[in-house]
Amino acid sequence: MTTRLDKQGRAKATVDEIAAAISAAMPALDLTDQQISTEIHRLMSNGDPVDPADVAEAVGAPVDRVELKLNSWPGVHRDGEGRVVGFWGQAIAKLDPEYRFLIKGKTSYAWCALDTLFIPPILGKTARVEASDPVTGEAVSLVVDRDGARDVQPAQAVVSMVVPDGPFGYDVIEPSAIASSSSPLRKRVPRGSPSTPARCCFLSRRPSSWVV
Repeated sequence: MTTRLDKQGRAKATVDEIAAAISAAMPALDLTDQQISTEIHRLMSNGDPVDPADVAEAVGAPVDRVELKLNSWPGVHRDGEGRVVGFWGQAIAKLDPEYRFLIKGKTSYAWCALDTLFIPPILGKTARVEASDPVTGEAVSLVVDRDGARDVQPAQAVVSMVVPDGPFGYDVIEPSAIASSSSPLRKRVPRGSPSTPARCCFLSRRPSSWVV
C-alpha cells in the first residue's frame, strides 16, 4: 500500500480527506460482512482469541461464510488453532508501541492511535485508551465512546498519521511512518509480523515543525 507521504513527502490533509481515504482503502462490505467484522471486534474486546464458529453463531451466518471472509480480507491474523488474534486495528496480545483498550475491565490492544478512535464507536462501548508518545515517552490517555474522544491527557495531545493512497493490503501493519517532535521518523519492521506498529501514533503535543 502506498501513502501520500510515500509519494509527496509531508502533506497536509483535511479531516474529510483523511476519512474519505480510509473509507476507500477498506474492503467493500455488505450487511453480513459488517455484522461479521463488528462481532469479531466485540469478541476480541473480551481479551481472548476469537473462534470463527462463535462469530458465525452470533451473526446467524454459516461458518463457511465467516471462514471465506477471514481468508480473503487483509489484516487478519490467526493463531495455530485458527482463532483470530488480530483484526482490523485490534489485537489480543500487547504490541510495540502499545495502544491499550480497557472496556468493562477487559484489555485488548490497538494497532495504532487511529484504531483507538473508531473501534469503540463501532461497538457502542466506552473505552479508556492508554498509550505513550513514541518520541518523548510521555503517557497519553483518553476516553472514547460513540460521541468521540474526551478527557484527553495531556490536553494538547494529537494524532500523527499518514494518509493511505490506495486499498489496504496484507502489509497494512508493516511499514511505519511516525512523526517525531522535530522531524519525520521512518521505521521499517520485519514483513509479516502481527506485532508491527502501524502508520499513526499519539504525540503528547503538536510538533513545532508542523504547519497549521
